[in-house]
Amino acid sequence: GISASFVPIAAFGGGLVATALLYWVSGGPGRSGPTGLLLTGVVFNAFASAGIVFLASIAGFFDGSRIFLWLIGHLSAVDIDAAGLVAASVAFGFLVACALSRSLNLIALGDETAAQLGVPVEMHRRLLLLSTSLMVGAAVAVSGLIGFVGLIVPHALRLVIGSDHRLLIPAAALTGAGFLVLS
Repeated sequence: GISASFVPIAAFGGGLVATALLYWVSGGPGRSGPTGLLLTGVVFNAFASAGIVFLASIAGFFDGSRIFLWLIGHLSAVDIDAAGLVAASVAFGFLVACALSRSLNLIALGDETAAQLGVPVEMHRRLLLLSTSLMVGAAVAVSGLIGFVGLIVPHALRLVIGSDHRLLIPAAALTGAGFLVLS
């Protein structure tokens, strides 16, 4: 069979393909603003969910129930062989996001403003998309889609500590981990 440590690599590859396709469909370089990426991502999510539900429905009872358990997300079957690769992937993505936190603050003002202030917007957007794909692909490969943490924590923290990404990124990582453990 396939080694458990290969799953995060395959998940990153799949995430990378999905991200590249999402980026291309949303307009490509120079035309892929945050709204276009978000709306295209919502459409991609609908198609992916439909595909997963279809596969689960034809997979049979045992495999179908495992697919639905993965869709809900869980930490009960995390394979220790993959932990090092997942930790390295998340650490790398986190460091890239922290390094680009100033650029994120400027991009939040608008692409044109950020570019006028010296931010290579498209290059930084691509780096962030790649590093985020790496982190999410690795995490989802071992735990499934525990999406509520990523939906709730950053937005709640933004209300509490503000939108400075230099503080928000590390705070979201720590608070998200704590919230997941509590949940």
